[in-house]
Amino acid sequence: MAPLSNHLTIVNSELEARVAEQASPRPRSEVFDVLAAEVALKHLDLTPEELEGGLTDGGGDGGIDAAYVFLNQELVTEDHEVLQPDFEADASYRRASLSLWLVQAKEEKNFKSGTLITAAAGLGDLLDLQQSRAKLARDGYSELILDRIFEFRNALSTLRSMHPVPSVNFSYVCLGNPQEVAKTVEVKAKALQTLLKTKLSMGDPDVRLLGAKEIWDALKETPSYGSELRVLESFAHETADSDRSYVCLVTLKEYLSFISDKHDGSYRDYLFDGNVRHHEGSRASVNREISNSLADNDAPEFWWLNNGVTVICSLASSQGKTFALDDVQIVNGLQTSRTIYDALGGAAPTSPALSRHVLVRIIESDDPSTINRIIRATNRQTPVKEESLRATDEVQLLVDRHMLDQGLFYDRRRNYYKNIGKPRAKIVSVKALTQAMLAIVLGKPDDARARPGDYLSDDDQYETVFNNHAKVEIYPWAIRAQKLVEGYLSKAPGMTTSEKNDSRFIVSTDIVKRKLGYLPSAAQHVLGLGAVDEVITEEEVAASLSDLRGAFAKEMKISESARDKLSKNRGFTSQFLNRKKPSMVPLVSPSKAP
Repeated sequence: MAPLSNHLTIVNSELEARVAEQASPRPRSEVFDVLAAEVALKHLDLTPEELEGGLTDGGGDGGIDAAYVFLNQELVTEDHEVLQPDFEADASYRRASLSLWLVQAKEEKNFKSGTLITAAAGLGDLLDLQQSRAKLARDGYSELILDRIFEFRNALSTLRSMHPVPSVNFSYVCLGNPQEVAKTVEVKAKALQTLLKTKLSMGDPDVRLLGAKEIWDALKETPSYGSELRVLESFAHETADSDRSYVCLVTLKEYLSFISDKHDGSYRDYLFDGNVRHHEGSRASVNREISNSLADNDAPEFWWLNNGVTVICSLASSQGKTFALDDVQIVNGLQTSRTIYDALGGAAPTSPALSRHVLVRIIESDDPSTINRIIRATNRQTPVKEESLRATDEVQLLVDRHMLDQGLFYDRRRNYYKNIGKPRAKIVSVKALTQAMLAIVLGKPDDARARPGDYLSDDDQYETVFNNHAKVEIYPWAIRAQKLVEGYLSKAPGMTTSEKNDSRFIVSTDIVKRKLGYLPSAAQHVLGLGAVDEVITEEEVAASLSDLRGAFAKEMKISESARDKLSKNRGFTSQFLNRKKPSMVPLVSPSKAP
C-alpha cells in the first residue's frame, strides 16, 4: 500500500485544481465539501450541480456539511411530486426505499471524536419526529439543513401508509486513515449508529469513516464506456450505407458481468445515462414480474418473456463469440437490466437463472440524429412520459452543439462530460439552463427558484424555454449571465449559501429589467443588450442585492414568512421588481471602495 502521505499529496493537488477551475472565487472548504460528498455518494453518480445543491455547511448545520434524500434511488428535490401538497400516495409506492445520505467533511489529517459528538447531537434533534420545523428553527438550525432533513421527514410521513423502507447513511470524510483511529472515535461512531437506529426504528444505519486513501480510490475510478460482451449466438446485418447492427442471445451471467464494474462488482449506472427514464424500483409491476420470473426455476426462457435491451456504440468488432464495444450507451432496457442486477448480483455461480438468456440488440452508430431516433422509437413501445424524451429534441441537439462551440458542455446526456473529465465549472445542466432562461429571458425568477421542473414536464411551458424559433445564441448568454451574477453574489459581505440561493434569480431578473426598462419576455429583448460582462457588473449586482435584502427583511417581519418561501412567491418577486425607486448603481465597485 502506498504511504498515506502520497494520497494526501494527490488529494491536495486535486483540491487545488478544483479551486483554480471555479468560475468565481470559492472557499477551499466548500470545494472540499463537494469533493467529500462526491466520494461518499460515488455510486449514486450525482451531477456537480446536484452535489452542490446538497451542501448545508455553515452556522446551524447540526454538524452536517451535506445532505441528500433519495426515493427509489432517485434524488429528491423540492419540486419532487412526493413533496407537493396535492400528492396522494398510491400502490406504486408500496415498500419504496427512502434513504437519507449525510456527509461530514473536515480537511484535517485525523478523525476526531468531537466531530462525531457534534453530528450525534444535531441528528438527535433533527431526526426527532416529535420536534417541529419551527421549534428546530428557533433552536438555531439553519434553513439549509432543515430543508434537506424535512424533505426526508415529509416524504416518510406522506408515504407512511405505503410502508416505506427508510435508511440513513452517514459518512465522515477527512484526510486521515480510518484504519488507525483512536478508540474514542470508534466508540462515538458506534454510538452514532445506535442513535440513528433508535430514532428511525430501522436496520443498522451505515456509518463510514473515509480518509485520504478512500478519496484517492474514488478519484481514480474513471467510468469506462468501453466494454466486452460475450454472446451465445449472434446475427449480423449491414445496410447499404455500411451501418452495422447485431441481434444476440446472451446468458444472464455474461450480461450481469457486462453491466457490473469489473473491480468491485457495482452497477455501472453511467452506461444508462442515455436512457429516458429512471429505474422504477420493485414497486413497478413489470419489474416485479421480471424478478419473479428470475426466481422461478420452472419459468419459460427469460428472453421469451422479455423485450430485451438495446445497446448503441460507436464501434463494434467481434472475435469469435466476444464483442468489443466502444462508447457504450444502453438506451432501452433499464428496468430489465437493473432488476437482473438486483436479483442475480449476489447469486451463487451455480444458480440456474444465470444460464438463461436475454436478447441484446447492438447498433453501431455515432450519428446523434440516428441515436436520438433510436432512443425515441425503442422507448415509444412502452408508456414513457414526454418529459423523459426531451433530451432527444432537435432544439436540445442544437443547444448542445452551440454550447460546445462556445466552450461549454451542455449536460444533455447526464454526467457524460463529467465522466470524461471535462472541467466541472464549464458543465451546464439542463436544470441550470432552464433556470437561467426563466430568470433572465422570461422574467420569472420565482419559477426559476421553485418550479423549473414544470418547464420540462408541461409541453406548453417547455416551448417557452426551448423552441426552434429562439436564437440559439441566447442559451450560452443566459447561463453565463446567471453564473456571473452568482459569482458576484458570492463576494458580497455576509453572503451565505442559503441567501445566495434565495437571491440569485431575483437579482438576475432585476438587473435585466433595469437595463431594458421593462420585464424581459423574449430572447431578442435580452440579446440586444450586448455583451454579458457589460450587462452584469459587480456594481449592478450590489445595488440590486442591497434593495432585495431590504425587501426581504421588511416582508419577513410583516408576514413572518421565511426568506426561501418569499423567493418562490410571485407576489413578492413582482412587488420587488416593480418597486418605484431602485437603488442607484454606485460609481465605485463595492470591492474597490476605500
